[in-house]
Amino acid sequence: MNVFIIGITGNIGGLLAQRLVSKGDTVHGLVRRYEQQAELGARGINTAVGDLANMSVDMLADAFSNADAIVSFPPLDSLLCEKSENRTDN
Repeated sequence: MNVFIIGITGNIGGLLAQRLVSKGDTVHGLVRRYEQQAELGARGINTAVGDLANMSVDMLADAFSNADAIVSFPPLDSLLCEKSENRTDN
């Protein structure tokens, strides 16, 4: 299976990536820095350097084109901020 993981450099995304690689799946991810690309590449993970915030829809479609599954793990701090902003019990 070809799996694209958004958030592959995070704790949960990284653990899932390693589990999938150990099962023989092909794992792809997007990283922000070249150092991350080298580190993950050494572990058998295919990566591209970029930032979702700066990618067009066509670029995303190309990145995801061979994926059988796309998994997203947003940063925990962004979830906490969003939850705090949406609270109605203030």
